Order: sequence, then C-alpha cells, then structure tokens
Amino acid sequence: MKLIRTFLSVLLTVLLGKLALSVAAQSPLVSTPAVDLAGKPVTLGQLEGRWTALIVANRDNADNARVMGQDLAFTLSEDRNVAVISVMDLKGIPNFARGLATHIILDKVAAADVLMKERFQKAGRPYRPGLTLYIPDWEGKLILTLFKDSPRPEFAVFAQNPAQLTRFNQNRVEREQQSLRNHIHVFILDRQGEVVAHYLDQGATPLVLNTLRELLRQDTAKAS
Repeated sequence: MKLIRTFLSVLLTVLLGKLALSVAAQSPLVSTPAVDLAGKPVTLGQLEGRWTALIVANRDNADNARVMGQDLAFTLSEDRNVAVISVMDLKGIPNFARGLATHIILDKVAAADVLMKERFQKAGRPYRPGLTLYIPDWEGKLILTLFKDSPRPEFAVFAQNPAQLTRFNQNRVEREQQSLRNHIHVFILDRQGEVVAHYLDQGATPLVLNTLRELLRQDTAKAS
C-alpha cells in the first residue's frame, strides 16, 4: 500500500507539473461548451472546485460504464469534494431521433437512481450520491477535446484530422482513432476542470479511486 501511494504521489506530481507548465491550459468544459439532458448548459461553475471523474462511453459499452459510474459515485459519496460526470458519445444519431434517444437515456438514468438508492439502503447509509451530471455529446466535439487533452501518448493520434491526410494515412489514422474510442474512458479533472489523468475501461475503477483519494489526501495535507 505504501508503494502504491508513493507511485501515485510521483505520478500526480509529474502530471500536475506538466499542467502547470501549460500556459494555455483550459478546461474542456470551457473550451467546448456542453449541455445536459435537459438542454441546459453545463458550466465549470457547477463543479464548484471539485475534483471530477468524467466518464466517456459509447452505445456499445454504456451499460458497463454506467456500473462503473455508480461504483465511483457510491464509494466517493462521503466526500463532497468529488463530482462524477457521464459523457455519452451519441455522434451519428440524426437530429430527428435525438428526442427519442434522450427519453431512453432519461429512463435508464431513473432506473439507475433506483438501484443506487437500494444500494445505499442495503449499506445502511443515507442516500447522498454527490454531484452527478449527464452530458449527451451529439457532435462528438467534447469527447474529441478530451482525447486531445489526454496525457496518454497513444491519444496524440487525435491531433491529426483524417480528412487532411492522404488516403493511406487517412485509413490508418481512422482505424487507430476508432480503436481508442471503443474503450470506456475515465478522465480525472482537477479543481480548475483541467485533465490531469486518463484511465481506460471498467477494470481501472480501483486505480481511479486510489488516484482521487491521493489527490484529496494531498489537498488535506496542504490545508493543514
């Protein structure tokens, strides 16, 4: 456990150091405006300076991503300094079908809330899930911004626009990008809403939790 904590501390120091060196650093939620399922703007101010686990999923892995989000929200519910945002990759759904898609998503969110309440009840805990937001990304713009901001080296491929490449390179880049898109993504945003870490798939849940706990521990240490 001490070794893991040391590793996370070093990793976070490096990530935050790189972020501090970026003069033009900006939260994806600022550079790429988004709206919630009700069509209302999602702003950085809503996070109120919280650390944030932002989950990105597509229609194929949405169910697993929903379970992952519930696990994070349940485990971190005691700390009001953490928010959970779910971003849904809905690019490709035509305008005329968006209303129906939104209705289906809202039904699934309501069903998930029922399960969460039961989970809290079984654990003998009051229902306090913390701040949770849902963002439908109809055009894929927010998700692309997140991928471009990723500290993971393989995501540098999203800096390339396939439409500006030769046919051979276009096909290659599109394949690489699609392969990366097929994962469940968890971005950790700092208190300014900027990306400081990026994890892949449901199996990363323990690492996401450990990272957030270490960040919160560092905050407490600085404040004392």
